[in-house]
Amino acid sequence: ELFDRYSELLHRYQLLGGNSYEAGIEQTLLGLGFKRTDFNRSTAEFSGGWRMRIELARILLSIPQILVLDEPSNHLDIDSIVWLEKFLLDWKGSLLFISHDRVFLQKLANRIVEIDRGQLTDWPGDYPTYVSRKQKALEDEEKENALFDKKLSAEETWIRQGIKARRT
Repeated sequence: ELFDRYSELLHRYQLLGGNSYEAGIEQTLLGLGFKRTDFNRSTAEFSGGWRMRIELARILLSIPQILVLDEPSNHLDIDSIVWLEKFLLDWKGSLLFISHDRVFLQKLANRIVEIDRGQLTDWPGDYPTYVSRKQKALEDEEKENALFDKKLSAEETWIRQGIKARRT
């Protein structure tokens, strides 16, 4: 009876992907820089940076439909960043991330939303496309500002001449 129950539970575990989930846990932890000897350690034994990696692994393994990450490459070494980039490129859900890591942005971003001087701007395309479009927008803004300054100066001159004319 006990053996039958064990067989039933084992079969159910396998049907639900238990072995692949365990393999996913191992693959994720190794990808984020952990060693197999770390797997049995208590979370409390790890430093803050390593705890961030543990939390990142937990989030990735929860397989959310929408993943929101703030500076995901912080606290990661280069090998872990490369692994995370590949993981996120293969991932099927929606991803929203904030990052100052330009290489990370180049590899993952396909749309950039920027907040600049209180304005929210949506830039479709990858990071190099954003950089060139942003540069063009700044150049256009500079030309508009120069034109506005020229008109303002002309109007100021006209106003001052009007005052002189009234005095005489």
